[in-house]
Amino acid sequence: YDIDFVVHGDDPCIVDGKDVYADAKARGIYRSIPRTEGVSTTDIVGRMLLHTKSHHVTYLDEDMHPVASKPPHKMSCLVAAREAEWKGSLACHRSSFLTTSAVMRQFSMGLPLDGAKKAKRIVYIDGAWDMFHSGHIDTLRQARELGDFLLVGVHHDAVVNQIRKDNFPVMNMQERVLSVLGCQYVDDVLLDAPWAVTRTMLASLEISVIAQVSVKDEILGEDEDPYRVPKDMGIFTLLDSVSNLTVTEIMNRVQKQHLELRKRYEEKSAGERSFFEQKHAADTGGTRT
Repeated sequence: YDIDFVVHGDDPCIVDGKDVYADAKARGIYRSIPRTEGVSTTDIVGRMLLHTKSHHVTYLDEDMHPVASKPPHKMSCLVAAREAEWKGSLACHRSSFLTTSAVMRQFSMGLPLDGAKKAKRIVYIDGAWDMFHSGHIDTLRQARELGDFLLVGVHHDAVVNQIRKDNFPVMNMQERVLSVLGCQYVDDVLLDAPWAVTRTMLASLEISVIAQVSVKDEILGEDEDPYRVPKDMGIFTLLDSVSNLTVTEIMNRVQKQHLELRKRYEEKSAGERSFFEQKHAADTGGTRT
């Protein structure tokens, strides 16, 4: 494949006791980059596994005490605080990703510096954008083609959970915002976007077009249509769904392999936890046992 470099995070990647990048390192083409702490596919897979109801695991109540098994959707995410102290359990836990303004700036570097000032036709589309995937990217590409500036609304965790229930969203709002910011078709992001689009919002943000896709994770009944205003104004556009991929479909795929993935999750979680503990000990000049 004529590969010049092989790049991976600075955490070790060991499979069956062997470094999977040993050959690349021997050839001198391996490069490592610092891991962004708190961002982990292992952690996200763990959150999705909580939706599996065909097996039993130990849960913790809000006071961090072990309780009898119960359906994951009934379990509070407040069990997060001391997951590391309850080894061997699969517990819903808050993300450890700390979103600073510096991180936001890094993810926003590709956005236009003058914002929407020079835009002649601002397009707005909102959603949860949970488990940001190829279907989302295609939707945003279509929306961007409707104007010269794309503003993307990202709903708050509480709003998404009220609609989707269970343990949704899998990713919290900060994580979902950064996922959207990383898409080349996005010009700006509206954090904690309102569920319903109002005339005041349209005027304030100078929105010309409201776009939405036919296959959407969050759907309400017709009596609660959040796009009633733009539809009445004739500025609503429904995009074709090229992909039927949804966060629910991703969840189903994970759940079908829950036994294998749970074992892998527990092993990788332990490895990541050990890596960061050692890393912090080295950074501070201390030692940990």
